[in-house]
Amino acid sequence: MGDKAFTRAAKALVTVQNGKVTTVQVGTTPVDMSGIISGITEIRVSGSAVQVLKTEKLTTEPSGTEINYIKLFSFQLPSSAQPNGLSGITYVPVQFKVPGTPMGDTLMGARLRLNWSTAVKTDDGQVYVPNVPVKPEGTALDVTDPKTEIKVHADKGVFNEKVTLIVDPITKGEKHYDEAAKVIMSVGEKFRIYDVHFENEKGVEVQPSGKVTVYYPIPDDFDAKHLAVYRINEDGTKTKINGKVEDGYYKVVQKSFSIYAVVETDSSTEDKDETRVAEPTETPETTTQSGHGVSMFALVGVLVAGAVIAILVIVKKRNSEN
Repeated sequence: MGDKAFTRAAKALVTVQNGKVTTVQVGTTPVDMSGIISGITEIRVSGSAVQVLKTEKLTTEPSGTEINYIKLFSFQLPSSAQPNGLSGITYVPVQFKVPGTPMGDTLMGARLRLNWSTAVKTDDGQVYVPNVPVKPEGTALDVTDPKTEIKVHADKGVFNEKVTLIVDPITKGEKHYDEAAKVIMSVGEKFRIYDVHFENEKGVEVQPSGKVTVYYPIPDDFDAKHLAVYRINEDGTKTKINGKVEDGYYKVVQKSFSIYAVVETDSSTEDKDETRVAEPTETPETTTQSGHGVSMFALVGVLVAGAVIAILVIVKKRNSEN
């Protein structure tokens, strides 16, 4: 359940000094699911002291208890989690407490998964943590992209701020096409690749806090009886998203957004072992960013109690003092 505290605060600020990561700053938001409202009130990092930078008051439900949940905290990155040249993935063992949940006052064990391969420098001094309403607000989202005719539906509360659907077709010669095509060719030679995501009013990419139904139009020259949708993962693998044909569209349910492909599958070609099948209630994949010097970098990827949580890490560079 604690993974929900990180899903919508998808950023972490990382300080790099003299080629070594020093401080990691992470934000959290309230946990709001299945009639329960709470937040992280305690967090421990194995091998490092935690500094709580900001708390906010919150009334839990259904108990009605007032708590101060941790909105922003930082810690020194343990040596065991230091990246090798700001690449690859490292893990930080943590424990945290979310009162008023089925876990009670039990400290739950988890791991922060830090993916350093896509970090980007920033001059930000503090990680951005959105003010997330703990009650569903706004209206349901029903929108169609005019270029591709991809349409989406999200129930009220899935997005707690105004968002815009962004769909960019990825064609031959464009960034990400070659790596995506290489992965998809193992299941079919006819495909359409799209970068599908949402942005808020500040132009910041955001992920939903619940399920979003996506309708991919079926191209006229595709056989609707042999269709599939795949998410293209950063590690060069693909994940099949289960769906069905409905009124000229291939309908799937997603909880994360990135690069996806609609494929006419070749029944004579066996799928490769790197394919993982995700049910319509798929767990969102993590994403990350990072950097060099004393810099602030953005990282993404947190694994908590078996659930995948996305945390964007930003790395800020400082002048070394020596």
